[in-house]
Amino acid sequence: MERDPNDNDDDRKLEAYVRKAIEDLALQSIKTAAERAFPLDKVSYFETIVRQVLGPVTVASLILAIGSWVATETANRIHSDQQKIDAEYAEKAGVYQKYKEAHRERWNQGALVQSSLAWGFSSDIVNKRKQDYDAAYVVTNNVFMPARDYLGRVIVPSDVNSKETFELTIERLRKVTGVHDLCLTKAYGERNDWDGFIWADRIKQAPEQPLYWLKRERDCRVSNVLKECRGDDGRLYNTRSLKAIYEMCSNTIFNELDKAMRRRTSEDKKEFLTWKGEAEIAIGAKCSFKPALVESKLTEDCERFNFLR
Repeated sequence: MERDPNDNDDDRKLEAYVRKAIEDLALQSIKTAAERAFPLDKVSYFETIVRQVLGPVTVASLILAIGSWVATETANRIHSDQQKIDAEYAEKAGVYQKYKEAHRERWNQGALVQSSLAWGFSSDIVNKRKQDYDAAYVVTNNVFMPARDYLGRVIVPSDVNSKETFELTIERLRKVTGVHDLCLTKAYGERNDWDGFIWADRIKQAPEQPLYWLKRERDCRVSNVLKECRGDDGRLYNTRSLKAIYEMCSNTIFNELDKAMRRRTSEDKKEFLTWKGEAEIAIGAKCSFKPALVESKLTEDCERFNFLR
């Protein structure tokens, strides 16, 4: 078969072959020149290139720089982690401080409620003070669990059950505040009954009766509830004495807890046990309900103010 004069496919192939050969020759020449200028060991290729280009002094500096960078990054990461730990610790310490302040506010508001009930203040004042007391009551309940978690970490050693420590301290305080709150609530309920319907019913029955005597009877009956309040355990408590116990008990418990923190009892079991023994004596003396128990009759005869008797 004769070749078509217009078919130049073989020419193109020949041209491509020649071009490839020239390129390979050029690349081999470049490679040979580079190997002569930079004789490389396959095992330490990177190191040789760096040493040839940068020099031995620069390599050492580079290694030191890399080591310094790694050390700096590690230190920064450790510092950042420590900052997070410190922030968490400070936040929980702040919750404990808030818990202490909340109890102080709750005691203050409770004392105001008690005095307004005992002295027969106006309904507006009594109700406002009870609202403020309830608000403080809610705060103590809301921060109780976070504060307990914090105390368990900073006071009790890791290998000791924290239950007994809580029962000795903040759970003990909870019992005192519970009885105190019950008696305030009962006295406030008595006052509400009078303001809500007893007062109006008495006036309806005897419009001519002096309002002064009606007020005297109301205040007398509310005061009697404060003087003799029956707790859930069936015993009678005096609310004024409960208020004093609440104050002494809370002050003593928080003082003992602060003392434990200063002594770092969580880090030393022996120190913790010594503190616990001392705290039991101090708290037991100040948080006892005995001074608030009613041993003899304290109530007055309120019937003498009853115009309808």
